[in-house]
Amino acid sequence: MNPFSDTTKVVTELRETLAALDAVQTPDLPKPAGSQGQPASKELAYWAVRVYGYSILCQFREMLRSALTLFDASQFPAVFLCVRGMFEMGAHAYYVKKHVFQHLANEDFEGTWQFLASVSGSSRHANEQRRAAGVANPTKIREGPHIAKVIACVNELFQRARKNQSGRPATDQYSLLSEYCHPNGFAFVNHIQYQKQDPGMVVKFVKPSSNVCGQVLPDALFSCMTLLSSTTRLMKRAGDSNLGRAYLEFIHITDPEGFEGMFRRSVEERR
Repeated sequence: MNPFSDTTKVVTELRETLAALDAVQTPDLPKPAGSQGQPASKELAYWAVRVYGYSILCQFREMLRSALTLFDASQFPAVFLCVRGMFEMGAHAYYVKKHVFQHLANEDFEGTWQFLASVSGSSRHANEQRRAAGVANPTKIREGPHIAKVIACVNELFQRARKNQSGRPATDQYSLLSEYCHPNGFAFVNHIQYQKQDPGMVVKFVKPSSNVCGQVLPDALFSCMTLLSSTTRLMKRAGDSNLGRAYLEFIHITDPEGFEGMFRRSVEERR
């Protein structure tokens, strides 16, 4: 049986995953001392890694909590929005893990520090507002990567796992997920019921059924897999194994067939 074919089962797995995430204690992280104007030290780079890891964990688990709260309240369309945010964060964790590992492989602690500063303290909106206001020589505010670039990074996981695999599976899945959040047929159809009426038919407007969440809840589980696998490895590289237990519990909860298997089943559920 496809493990995603039962909405109740998926929701139960997500609740258990949230409990595992809530069990992760977030420690206070005093910033290491450093010399002004000097390249970042190893300790400072690792501190930045841990700040990022716990930050995205906190945001992710609150978004998951929101999705489940909305599901319980029968506010099903809003669940789609939460899951899209979770998908973005899972992809972001993989993107950050990949680039941090590249910097650390070369012991480039300054590069690690600068990269994490760009993804953790960035604001595209602030720069746009400064430019629109005509601010002369404004202090440059870092801009993080565009979400399309972040999502595209995850495509390589499947291209490596399945040789000769073409296309953009993660990008395509995110595009489909976004369709349910836009004002178009994917969203509208959840409120419409067609009934035959002599001589034609009539459109009736109804409250969405919980079954519509079966369209996106597989992406929520996939996002948990992406975020936990990436962030656990990233934090461990900085000497912090605090997320390891939550990751192992997630694997026990879902028993996924690896990263590709989780994604493949997510796609197959819609066919």
